[in-house]
Amino acid sequence: MLDLGCGPLSILRKSRSAEYRVGADIFRDYLLESRRSGTHNDFVMCDLTRPCFRPKSFDAVIALEVLEHMTMEQGTELMRYMESVARNRVVVTTPNGFVEQEEYEGNPYQEHRSFWVPGDLRSLGYEVVGLNGVRALRGHLGRVIFKPKVFGEWVSFLSQAAVQERPEKAFQLMGIKELKGP
Repeated sequence: MLDLGCGPLSILRKSRSAEYRVGADIFRDYLLESRRSGTHNDFVMCDLTRPCFRPKSFDAVIALEVLEHMTMEQGTELMRYMESVARNRVVVTTPNGFVEQEEYEGNPYQEHRSFWVPGDLRSLGYEVVGLNGVRALRGHLGRVIFKPKVFGEWVSFLSQAAVQERPEKAFQLMGIKELKGP
């Protein structure tokens, strides 16, 4: 599995489903932190706008919370590239609509440069699922707006069932594309 934009704490740390995992990111500090966590077998520092992997070299390719850090054109191109590198499946996640975010943690690549809605992903052939509960329950940086925070997280969690099949109402989107054989 190829994890593009793996960041410091990839979701793959919670899963051992893939035997061989490669993490790729442009921000060196994130790659070093990811290496310390042992999430991936190998690491590649690269600019995702200039990919460097061979066609059909991974069973699955993921880019979780990456698209919004690129322009729409770059994100669309990245998804096409992911499809060329993957043999079976491509998975992306991104906020639903605009979520303001500037650079942080000393990482200039954290700034959000585009926003995506379900129709954008569908137009590229992706099945779209809503994640992270109702969008209206979250504010700046995706933080829950209800206090206390634990209550807001609980309400958001309970609202997940309402948005899974209605991604237009969700805070976050997951796009999945199953690829047809060689």
